[in-house]
Order: sequence, then structure tokens, then C-alpha cells
Amino acid sequence: MRTLKIGIDARPLSQGEGAGVSQYVYNMVNGLVELKAPFSIYLYSNKKLNNSWNSKIKIRRYRSKLGSIGYVFFLPFLIRKDKLDFFWGTSHILPLFIPKKIKTLLTIHDLVYKIYPKSMKWTDLLVHFLFFQRSIKRSNRIVCVSNHVKEELESYYGNINKVSVIYEAANSKIFFEIKKTISMNFLKSEYGLNSPFFLILSSIEPRKNFKRILESAADYIIENKLVYQIVLVGGRGWNNSDEFKLISDLSSKEIVKYLGYVPSDDLKYLYSGAKMLLFISKYEGFGLPIVEAMSCGCPVITSNKFAMNEIAGEAAVKVNPDSSDEIKKGISIIIKDNKMFSDLGLQRVKMFSWEKAANEFANTLMELLY
Repeated sequence: MRTLKIGIDARPLSQGEGAGVSQYVYNMVNGLVELKAPFSIYLYSNKKLNNSWNSKIKIRRYRSKLGSIGYVFFLPFLIRKDKLDFFWGTSHILPLFIPKKIKTLLTIHDLVYKIYPKSMKWTDLLVHFLFFQRSIKRSNRIVCVSNHVKEELESYYGNINKVSVIYEAANSKIFFEIKKTISMNFLKSEYGLNSPFFLILSSIEPRKNFKRILESAADYIIENKLVYQIVLVGGRGWNNSDEFKLISDLSSKEIVKYLGYVPSDDLKYLYSGAKMLLFISKYEGFGLPIVEAMSCGCPVITSNKFAMNEIAGEAAVKVNPDSSDEIKKGISIIIKDNKMFSDLGLQRVKMFSWEKAANEFANTLMELLY
């Protein structure tokens, strides 16, 4: 069988390792390479990408400072020149004017555009308004990262019989359980953490429900007179002046330690050392921190809504994200049954792997040929 050329929207790879879609693209591409499938991979980006990829991967940079607009209008010239068999839109949008003989696949991570539009930058919202539905129509196959996203997609756009669900996963080379003593020694040395702690991993923005989670966790610590801290990890986000005032107030009381961005190699120590992860967002299409934490033996409290409910299964404590009382009750349950939820999580994550995802993705591509 001849080698098949697959072009990939690799712009997310320029966003850094902490971005969820960046991790998705990186791990899926690596998975396809490790399959030794008959693919020649072309990565397209308007920004510089790391060159340390397998020799099967070719990097194509197109010059444009127009972001998604440049991607939509200028990339098709390169796609035609490279004579692709497939093009994969890794995040919701396909370029215009792709020749019909090129099969297209589109990944949809969430429907924030429809459900929480105010949480998006206006430029991203405009691009989705103009090109999202067109991309759905043009795609030969759609991949959703959870059944919940598939259901949402069909609730807005009708029954679409070309949708597959392929779960994301934690990178098993990075996220694995480390003994508590080893992780705490590392965290003391690198981040000055001495006390038991709750972990909140989130960019600080309204959709992430950050303020309610932090207030609830802090209230629980104060009400129960615990010598605990709350460790905050994630980007600064936007529309968050109240949240940073709260962080400042709690930091002055030595309840909160804000670390900001943390490399993935350090994150596994935080997951392994934490008493629990509080990931109780108002909306997610998958919820990657859930499976990362579980892979490290960290018990999880998450939302009982949207895809988080699906991904966590029965291996986490699930609460109403709008109820501080439920969040505090969930914290109490995890403290009481910490090992049980750690074990349940370690068992649950066995159903998620990038090897499995890459296999399913490759099979989806091959089906498009017939």
C-alpha cells in the first residue's frame, strides 16, 4: 500500500505544553508515528514549531499574522501544493477551498462557542460564527472527544451520522503515581510546600468556576481548623479581578499558594502529593486534569454535569458546581475515603490511552478511503 499523506492543523503546538488542545495534538501525532501506519505527516502552522520530530513528519510553515483568518484563507494553497490524501482540522475549523478529493476530518473538543460564548475572545467567537457550521458540512468525518460533546453537537445541528467518539488520555510517560514521601520532598525543595494540600488546576476565568471552588475549599479548611494549604496551578486567564483579590487575601493568611504555570514534569509530583484535585468547572468537553490526576493516584472532586460526569464515572466525587455546600461535603468525603478514591481512579484511567486513541483515529482515517 502506498504511503498516505495526512496534513494536520498544528497551530495548537505553538501554544505551549500546558494548553489542552496542544497536548491533544502532540500526543495524537506521536501515537500515529508509533503505530508505524502508512502515513506521511505534514504539520502546518503559521508559527515556528519544534523540529525534534520523527523523520516521517514534515513541518510546513505559512506566513500569516492573521491567526485563524490566515489559516482559513491562506493554508489551502499549501494543502494543494503538497497533494494531500487527508487533512485533519484539530480544533473545530477547516480551511476553505480544500479540493473535494482530499478527505477531511474535524475534531470538536467542546461547544463553548454555543454554551459559554462570553468566555471566548471576540476574535475566536467570530471565527466560529463564520466557519464552524461550514466546517461541519465540509468534513467527511467528525471526531468528538466525549459522548457528551457528540450529543451537544447533534442537539444544535441535528443528527450527524459521520461522528465518532475518541477519548483523550493522560500521557503515561509523564503522569504516573509517585510515592507520597518522594513527591512531598520534591515539592518542598522546588516549591516550598510543607503542609498537606488541596490542588486546584485551572486557568482563572469565569467558566472554570474558580472563585466558588477556592472559597469553598478555604471555608472548609478554616471551619475545620485544618493545617492545610490550597495550591493553585494554571494560567492567569481573564476577567478575574475578584479572583485575584481573593487569592491575595487568602495568601496573606497562608492558606493559598499560587504557583501559576507549572511544567508537566513537575505536575505529576503535585498530583501525587495532593490530598485531592478540585476540578469543578462549569463546562468542559472532556476534562483532561481528571484523568491526569487519577493516573497519579490523586482523588478527584469534579462536576456532576457535562463531560466531566462521563469521564470521571464512579471513580470521583461529583458535585453540583453551583453549590458551595456540595463542594465542602465532597471534600469531607474524599478526606474520609482518600485511599478508596485513589484506587478507583487508578482503575478508571485504564480505559484511556493515547495508543488506543491513535489506533481508533488511524482506523477512522482508513475508513474514509472506502
